[in-house]
Amino acid sequence: MTALTSTKGYYEIELPIGAHILEMIALGIENTKKRVVIYNDGNLNFKLNESLELLDEVVVKADANKNVANTTSGSESIDAEESKNIPLVLGERDVLRVATSLPGITTAGEGSSGFNVRGGKSDQNLILLDDAVVYNPQHFFGIFSGLNPFAISSLDVYKGSFPAEYGGRLSSVFDIKTKNADTQKIKAEGSIGPVTSNALIELPVLKEKSSLLLGGRGAYANWILRSLDEPSLENSEASFYDFLGSYSHKINSNNNIKATGYYSRDDFSITSDSLFVYKNRLVSVKWDHAFNDKTTGSLVASNSQYDFNIEFDGNSNNDFIFGYRVNESEVKLKVNHTNKSKLTYAYGLASKLYNIDPGNLDPIGDGNSITETKTIPRERGLESAVFLSANIDLTKKLALEAGLRVSHFASLGESTQVVFEDGQPKSQATAIDTLSFAKNEVVENYFNHEPRISARYLINPSLSLKAGYGRTYQYIHRLSNNTTVSPIDTWKISDLNVKPQSADQFTLGLFKNFDDNKYELSLEGFYKPSDNILDFK
Repeated sequence: MTALTSTKGYYEIELPIGAHILEMIALGIENTKKRVVIYNDGNLNFKLNESLELLDEVVVKADANKNVANTTSGSESIDAEESKNIPLVLGERDVLRVATSLPGITTAGEGSSGFNVRGGKSDQNLILLDDAVVYNPQHFFGIFSGLNPFAISSLDVYKGSFPAEYGGRLSSVFDIKTKNADTQKIKAEGSIGPVTSNALIELPVLKEKSSLLLGGRGAYANWILRSLDEPSLENSEASFYDFLGSYSHKINSNNNIKATGYYSRDDFSITSDSLFVYKNRLVSVKWDHAFNDKTTGSLVASNSQYDFNIEFDGNSNNDFIFGYRVNESEVKLKVNHTNKSKLTYAYGLASKLYNIDPGNLDPIGDGNSITETKTIPRERGLESAVFLSANIDLTKKLALEAGLRVSHFASLGESTQVVFEDGQPKSQATAIDTLSFAKNEVVENYFNHEPRISARYLINPSLSLKAGYGRTYQYIHRLSNNTTVSPIDTWKISDLNVKPQSADQFTLGLFKNFDDNKYELSLEGFYKPSDNILDFK
């Protein structure tokens, strides 16, 4: 009589009362025999030992043909370890710099942060670090990455029809995961460069159960600026630092918890009278639970905040500090289910609360500044969504991934909204009424359907044809003012007069691997019309 265990080692076998010899056989495990006497029902656990054999070098290629076999169109995966082989930027590895070398992704320009993906604006990219949003993932306006390269495990980039669980941005998703620290022994990694230094340490907390990852970076470019033979740069400042901490804990075989915290700050001043300061802060907690060998789920709670300030302290009497802040909190539940080897599906819901302070202007100095205090009222909004997606192999060659995301956005008071004449440009001349809304009163509701679908056809094992379509909506907008000497931005949510941005993207591409998956070649085209894109007036 034989019995097979599940992937987690559970087994069930019926034996008559009496003595029996049980033999355990498994790949990589020593064959074990044990004599047992059965009296009645019960549980019997076995302690197994590994079977070790010395072999010649073995090269294992995982997901070597993933680019061909993957169903999702316009997706890329970057392994952080592989990014070690790329040229360094002033001594720093940068996994985001690797992403900008992918087709369809370009930098926003010299001296500016962000990326343009397939013609989209830089604010249309959703950048996640362990499921929490990072509003500005770069230091020094794009020269350095804002994320510790030693702490990153992987980066998944979606620039086509991305999965239904992602929403709130039009152009792309950068899903960045930090690695789990070693639970067996202490490990450390560090680097010292001409401008920056970096350190990371992995600390076991409970052996084989929990561990702590701590990382920090800092820049010391001030001495470079001040050593230059240029009087105007004597009082310049250029520095940044960031800290990252991640704690992972394996409660049991079915439950895992991971908590991540991140903080960064940039101080940047080329002129003697203006100091730019911007800060990122985020925290996320994720609970993974396995209901059984077919169904798993995850619950994520996160909070992100981005602050930007300009301090002007000149020789005149109009010294000021200007700044804005974006804060968001989100809860997300997702369930994955594998029904058969040919069918997997996922579903869930998410809700996010925005609190935006679009602008504050205050005088600074010894009290002689003629600048008047001005504050744009806080804006609040609630973005919620339910999503469902499925991936099915229709035949050995044809696979389909389909999903639907239904999103809702409510602009919330306290707020004052101006009503304009229909069909006329929005200006003071066309204003006909002013409406006031109490705290938490709904100013405007937006309901939208976001279908996503991708298909893959394997022409042969190394060549595939992919097509996809996806609709996306974005309820938060970045307004950029490039008319000043130092360009500044601020953020705004959709309301009575500002509709959400929307985009439809159609993709079609060929993907080919050569020489036993050593080389990849892809040719992909897209068509993406957009609507309700804001411009700063």
